[in-house]
Amino acid sequence: AVSQAPPAGAPQPSAGCAKPPSSRPQCQKAFYPAIVNVPESALGVTSTREFAIDVPQEACEADATNPAPLSFWFHGQFGEYLAERNGWAGAAGYVKFAASNGHIVVYGRGPNYYEDIVGLGYVYTDAKSYDMGTGWNVGAGGDNSTCVTEDVQTDGFKDVCVTQYSCYPSCIKLGQCGRCNWSHCRDDVAFTKEIIKQIAGEYCIDMSRIYIGGQSNGAMLTHHLYQQLPETFAAVN
Repeated sequence: AVSQAPPAGAPQPSAGCAKPPSSRPQCQKAFYPAIVNVPESALGVTSTREFAIDVPQEACEADATNPAPLSFWFHGQFGEYLAERNGWAGAAGYVKFAASNGHIVVYGRGPNYYEDIVGLGYVYTDAKSYDMGTGWNVGAGGDNSTCVTEDVQTDGFKDVCVTQYSCYPSCIKLGQCGRCNWSHCRDDVAFTKEIIKQIAGEYCIDMSRIYIGGQSNGAMLTHHLYQQLPETFAAVN
């Protein structure tokens, strides 16, 4: 869970703290969609990715002596990022907690199958490949170690459901098809890092108070992010 108390030590103000509050984007429009460009070195493309940002007035007025915390929330599979504020994130108490403690909140958006193919050109596979909705790359592409086979199995008590999977275009391109595939293979770690970089330059945030949370597939992403970027986040919800 996210702690209300700041971590030990002095705040780590971002580069945006040197800018006047009047230069900070959209401070009169608290909740708004935004984009960020993400270099995809493995795929050889730069992706334009979407997210939404919720900026309370307290965060708009933050300065280097009291920079604002930054929180991320990631939707589940088939989720809609613009609906999360009043959906799962709201129901979980994340929105209320963030607002009452002056957090800037980012709602990331994972691509669906048709958005994933943009910029990749023609891809072909003899594996299953179809849309299974929006989602996240949690590092499981091409890994069959934790997913059951397609056949229905009986363990003596109940039947194990048939595995449903799909190899998205980015996974085909990277040779990462497998039974654990049901989302894309674009770099969501780089996506998160680029959002932090962009917001840190536009707003005054505390780099020592960055938090992540999510629901279902989004919760899986939070664990993956923390494994890949353990020094970046103060806590995982």
